[in-house]
Amino acid sequence: MSHEDVKDKIPAKPSDQCLRLVSFNVNGVKTLKNYYPWNERPGYDEALTFMKADIITFQELKLQRNDIDTSIANPIDYLSFITIPQKRKGYSGVGIFVRKPTSDCSDIMRKALTVEKVEEGITGYLHLKKAQKSYRDCIDDERYEDLCIGGYPDLDNSVEGRHIDSEGRCILIEVGIGLVIIAVYCPANSGSTEEGEEFRLSFLQCLFERARNLLALGKQVVILGDINVSPDLIDSDESISDGLTAGKIKKPYDPANFEKENKDQVTAFKTSTKARKLLNAYLYDTSGMDARHDGKVLHDVTREIQGRKLKMYSVWNTQKNNRPMNIGSRIDLFLATTDIARSALESDIWPFLYGSDHCPIFCDFDLSNQHLSSLIERSHYNSRCSCKHLQAKHYYCLGNDRSIASFFKKPEKTDSLSGTDGFKFAYSKKRKDTEVTRMKHDLSSSSELGYRSRKHLKRSQQNLSAFLSVKRVRSFPSQKEPPCEKKLIVSQEAVSSLFVAESESDTESESNYAISNITEQNPRRKNTISAREFNKLLKSSTSMGTPFCYHDEPCVLRTVKKEGSKNFGKKFWCCGRHSRNLSWNLTDQKDGHDHNDLLKRPLDEYECGFFKWVSKM
Repeated sequence: MSHEDVKDKIPAKPSDQCLRLVSFNVNGVKTLKNYYPWNERPGYDEALTFMKADIITFQELKLQRNDIDTSIANPIDYLSFITIPQKRKGYSGVGIFVRKPTSDCSDIMRKALTVEKVEEGITGYLHLKKAQKSYRDCIDDERYEDLCIGGYPDLDNSVEGRHIDSEGRCILIEVGIGLVIIAVYCPANSGSTEEGEEFRLSFLQCLFERARNLLALGKQVVILGDINVSPDLIDSDESISDGLTAGKIKKPYDPANFEKENKDQVTAFKTSTKARKLLNAYLYDTSGMDARHDGKVLHDVTREIQGRKLKMYSVWNTQKNNRPMNIGSRIDLFLATTDIARSALESDIWPFLYGSDHCPIFCDFDLSNQHLSSLIERSHYNSRCSCKHLQAKHYYCLGNDRSIASFFKKPEKTDSLSGTDGFKFAYSKKRKDTEVTRMKHDLSSSSELGYRSRKHLKRSQQNLSAFLSVKRVRSFPSQKEPPCEKKLIVSQEAVSSLFVAESESDTESESNYAISNITEQNPRRKNTISAREFNKLLKSSTSMGTPFCYHDEPCVLRTVKKEGSKNFGKKFWCCGRHSRNLSWNLTDQKDGHDHNDLLKRPLDEYECGFFKWVSKM
């Protein structure tokens, strides 16, 4: 089956007023390229546009901060919002991608694609980076109240809230029609531990309570993602097989009568585990066996549209090769409040799309539906996006918003344009055309970037300004260099003046001598120096040697003062923020961290755990 044959199986949207949502647990986004059809179109842009969706969420990204580059943080056609865990690095992670409205979009679709508010986490105890305080505190602050979604669940204390949101499992967005979309990767407690089960139930309770509170505020809610709970018996092949083996379940000749013939087992399954009981307490019943609606706020949209089908699974045990036999379960769900659920046109799973042990699920919502008219009328549409601070390209300091520290990182080595992970420099034809257009424009304009003041600057200011000025390389992409990559080109005069005091301006400095040696060895590099050579020059400056912690803040210099320690008197860098119940145990730990304490403490406004010995000069 070819790439186009698979693409033909993905239905087109029925109208331009249809909002398509897609959820996909990718089980490691970097491995997506190993599967068909993504290996033929490996870029993230292609992966997003391939599914013809307006809003897409990926769960289980399994990315660390250094793994996030512009290819996923700044796609051409989508806004990107990514959360990663503050502990358990390389685990979990959720990304949500919203299509940028085009000129031919209808007004209602433009509103639906305008992200007005974004939050990270479900409890509201994580910090709004712009305000340096939690979302809960900002809701009562007139300066930041427009950035908060609200509807926060009741919790005993902030420590519990930060603990629930410490694993990068949830992103919330509110779009211009008054709809809140919650992308989640719920805990599974695969280890079957008591602590893991407690964490799982707390997360689910906060999630469903948040949805109920948002509904009370007059907003509609869609929860999509990996819930890690099968709501009904027909959603778990393993449970059916175990029941058949034990003789507790009858297998009728007509699959349509399966639940009628096994009514007792179907009813008992809904409360067989605490997590399943909690889910069904908020979920409207679609089997026809429970007519009670007390406390119900959410609809299982896919099940309501597809009916009571058997063998409708979204995840399989790939280690046992169960996918070809369709022995799996359905834990990837669309849960929606009543009005938005009534506007659903179609919802189904796509088992023909590989790339993970899960498959994507989709749902089409008709925005012109009469049930949404009152919601859209009540919404306060703002065409200007106020969530710039949480866009991945800004949040992780990528693109044009590079931090000063990024200029002093060692360059990454790649074998080709594909990069080490297959995505890093995979550009679509559209991206290539865009970059070429940009470079042609640069050839006809000034080569320097940014604003240059006309005011008279002091000598020290002139030196720093010259040092930080970045110029574009006037060359087209080649096989050895990714397209439109910027090089740091520093003049000899600027660098030499940076490291020389004003009183020594007439004499030749050591740094200037070092640069002259570099250029003499290779006359063709007279006006440029490599990043590696430039880093060597910076080693002489202690002010430039301060590393940055995981908060992207300058570290502080400390000294080991524990007498009797083998490291007594040694200096180390660490996060400058206040630590909570953190004791440096440098004798027993390799990296100087008390990891057990790190897992117990809140991780947002406190010390991030960065540690590095001061290297000998």
